[in-house]
Amino acid sequence: MKNTTSKNCIVILTHFSSLRVFKTNDYLSTLIKLKKLKIELYFINSEYLTFQKKITKKIDYDKRFKYFIPKTFNDFNNFIKKKKILIINNFGRNFQDFFLLFFLRKKNFHQITINNFGNIQADNYFYQNINLLFLKKLFFKTLPRKIGSLLIFLRLFNKINCRFTSDLKIYENFQNTNYLKKKFIFYEKLKLVKSSIYEEKIPKKDISEDLIVLLDAYPYYPELRQFKKLNEKEINLHYKQLNFLLDKLAFLYKKKVVISIHPHYPENFYKNLFPNKKVIKYKTKSLIKKSFIVLFFDSSAIVTAIKLNKKIISIESNLFKGKKYNSELYSSKLKNIKIKLDKNYKFEKVSLLSKLNRKVDNYENYKKKFLGFSKKESGSNEISKYVKQFFYKKKDY
Repeated sequence: MKNTTSKNCIVILTHFSSLRVFKTNDYLSTLIKLKKLKIELYFINSEYLTFQKKITKKIDYDKRFKYFIPKTFNDFNNFIKKKKILIINNFGRNFQDFFLLFFLRKKNFHQITINNFGNIQADNYFYQNINLLFLKKLFFKTLPRKIGSLLIFLRLFNKINCRFTSDLKIYENFQNTNYLKKKFIFYEKLKLVKSSIYEEKIPKKDISEDLIVLLDAYPYYPELRQFKKLNEKEINLHYKQLNFLLDKLAFLYKKKVVISIHPHYPENFYKNLFPNKKVIKYKTKSLIKKSFIVLFFDSSAIVTAIKLNKKIISIESNLFKGKKYNSELYSSKLKNIKIKLDKNYKFEKVSLLSKLNRKVDNYENYKKKFLGFSKKESGSNEISKYVKQFFYKKKDY
């Protein structure tokens, strides 16, 4: 691709395998707001620079943005020549990322991260049993972070200049961290902003209660397979019990059931698992808007249901159980209804509905703690102001 002649440039440094998620993520509203600053905005593929084993071949481009794929650090260096660059850092801190982090330190770019999505971030050790697979994953995930913190302290890596979050606890913990410990933290400044979930203004006419929506969890998703070995018998039992539950809810409330899956999930896997039910990609938010009840295991998409005060059921399945069920990550905060998968379900129509409606009141606490609900200004406005000041003011951060 041709280099741009613009002197100012915002670079979203990310693996291009994530581009499909950008299309459906509330992150998009912030990027569109940044485009209005009339600054060149590029997605740059970090896969070659972080030596990924799998390089994305089928790239899901959004024509509203520009893209560049550097295959070497020299390519990247040529792209950034004579430009004032702000990096939106959206790649990891694993060992394979260290070369890119060293490069960014050498160039001394201003960097930000945007994490105001309102979902709960937790490693898999929140719920997984401690076994050999767990310890292996923990070693290769925790060790590079510890070494990275040391390299931050030694100034061999640059700190992220500002991290934007809607998580009140993360913000308060950072503010209360002492001076010495902050020397090891990967970011220099943390700003509390409103969650990107509030960027979309949803007309009342788009909200209904026509559907029972399941946000499914793919059993063979890499994150799970790193901790647990599954067999086909377990998976078939899981989906048999899940269908029992969905069919009972559909019968009780006379609603149609639809299955929403993540953009990365393979559609072929679901062909025979959900007979007489539609399995849909890329429509999660619109399906939640039309939902009567939303069922889920552990999905950040549930934030839309929380925003809209939808009735929510957390599903407990032995397939996703270690020392805890993976669904406890959210249910412990929402205090919502939980149903364990079984072959018989004894709940009644009126009593279950009454309990679901009462639990909606608990969402207010979640909104205050994780969605920056008390903030008056939109997150995209605050991020846009920060970026504008970086490019157009003399003051540097």
